[in-house]
Amino acid sequence: MTGSALRFASSIAAISGLLAQTPAQAPIPSEPTESSVIPQPAGSVPTIKVITRLVVLNVLVHDRHGRPVGDLSKADFEVTDAGRRQTVSLFAVNRLAVAPSGTSLAETLPRNIATNRPLTQAGIPASVTVVLIDQYNTDLIDQVYVKRQVIKFLSTLESNSRVALYTLSSRGLGIMHDFTNNAASLSAAMAKTAPHLSRDLQAANANAANTGDEHIDEMIDESNTFMSEFFSRDRILNTSAAFKSLADHLSGIPGRKNLVWITGSVPTELLGNLGAIKSFPGSNGNTMEGQSLGRGGQNKQEVNATRYGGEQYFASYIDEVGQALNNANVAIYPVAARGLQAPPLFDASSNLKIDRRALPKLPDFASYERNQNTTTMERLARMTGGKAFYNTNGIAEAVRSAIDDSSVTYTLGYYVSDSEWDNRYHKLRVTVSRPSVNVRTKQGYLAQDRPTPTSAQIEDTLKKAVWSPLDSTRLSVAARVDPSSSLPNASRFSFAITPSEMNLRQANGRYMGELDLLVIQHRKGGKQAAEPKKTITLALTPERYQRILQNGMVLTEDLTIHADTIAVRIIVLDRSSGAIGSVTMRIDPEDKSSTNVIPPVGQTTPERE
Repeated sequence: MTGSALRFASSIAAISGLLAQTPAQAPIPSEPTESSVIPQPAGSVPTIKVITRLVVLNVLVHDRHGRPVGDLSKADFEVTDAGRRQTVSLFAVNRLAVAPSGTSLAETLPRNIATNRPLTQAGIPASVTVVLIDQYNTDLIDQVYVKRQVIKFLSTLESNSRVALYTLSSRGLGIMHDFTNNAASLSAAMAKTAPHLSRDLQAANANAANTGDEHIDEMIDESNTFMSEFFSRDRILNTSAAFKSLADHLSGIPGRKNLVWITGSVPTELLGNLGAIKSFPGSNGNTMEGQSLGRGGQNKQEVNATRYGGEQYFASYIDEVGQALNNANVAIYPVAARGLQAPPLFDASSNLKIDRRALPKLPDFASYERNQNTTTMERLARMTGGKAFYNTNGIAEAVRSAIDDSSVTYTLGYYVSDSEWDNRYHKLRVTVSRPSVNVRTKQGYLAQDRPTPTSAQIEDTLKKAVWSPLDSTRLSVAARVDPSSSLPNASRFSFAITPSEMNLRQANGRYMGELDLLVIQHRKGGKQAAEPKKTITLALTPERYQRILQNGMVLTEDLTIHADTIAVRIIVLDRSSGAIGSVTMRIDPEDKSSTNVIPPVGQTTPERE
């Protein structure tokens, strides 16, 4: 790094105040997890590694009137996993806690301290909500209606709700307002948000030609079909990638998370004449290409779609999104941006020319998106234990219902044996002994260990973390910035990570692992400056491991700051698991040292055991 010196801190004195205010609290996972018990080696005593897998579910129970039921006990529940009845070992009832009115948790931290786990503090409700305004897949006129409805909902926000407003547009994900229960602040942010014209959506919804010449109409329709399919595929790909990024961002926040997705929806099926798809550069009969959202530098990547005749099915992409959301314990509540509507086939604006002799064959142009307003919404809601809202004019009421839906949740956990961990998808079924109630949870999980990521996958993960507006939270990162004492125009960053969240292995009597460290300077005008990536090799003695297990691992970094730098993002990646954590810190003039600091002679090397 530019004029930098990386070293392990021998104590946490310099950052103890930070750690006291941002405890590294590991959340209860929503997916099967492994815990390793590795005793310290002593002489020739062999190492014993015991692996236990705990499956944790968040369950909602409502009576016949839709009201949450909160007086059930562990004995009332029965859980079956792939048809096998399980013994519930973990049980808890979670209710929304009362938080101080009109506050944002980030405001309670000192100015020079930041953490990517802001919701691990005391007094935070058991459930938080992200309202995602999907401008990428929503018509412009519908966005105006959505804006009014969201402001209407925010006027009813209660102090025990933590809500964040995010946007999805052709520029990628954006943070309109992060978590708070300050309704006035959220409403002001929503009022300032302008509608965004999605050209991808426009291009995907081409109307039938009507020139009066049948042959010319056929040529235009065929051309429009290819264009529509291309942009529709892009929307599916980019929306799926955005949801995975959101899941990564929310995974470190404990408890159940609600994702209210207000959208015009995304198709899972495209219907059209695909015979000439090979004309697209780099494509063949089985793969297509799509452009990634934002400035992630991802250029083109293949999109694999299941095909039957002339149809393309993208359900596997939706399933991957559902799995990522389940891993992060996120329940999705899709809300249709349009109100009451007629079936698209009978929409007068489409100017359809239906040949009665061809009925019941559907028209072949514009990649007709079958059931576009319900299929994807229903699929994701069922997979994650949420609920879909569509064909209603009450968007504000739907958002309120999504939050009220999880005012009471049950946490159930059970252990899975090695023989049951069979690399298959396990369907889940939860029932209760009380009659006339509705029980809802995620549909299942994949009983499969995550493979060690390849170098290419690691680089791709780091690239996405650089360009994402959202910090990753799978690894907790707490950081503090101060003026550097050894470099001019520089800042010292002290940041702590939690070793228990890393996938360390034991070899030669030590705990081994590798961390990639990347520091990005965000400069005015949207420019970014990346420092050279560093890989930190860990070879911890058992005594050292136990110390940092109790206190956390603290590293420091002195970094020369560009004159126009406004923020710095610290990214940490565990190479063994691919888990990533990042935190973004605002840089003020008082965070930089003066020009009179005399740099030390020589270079400080990392502390060794």
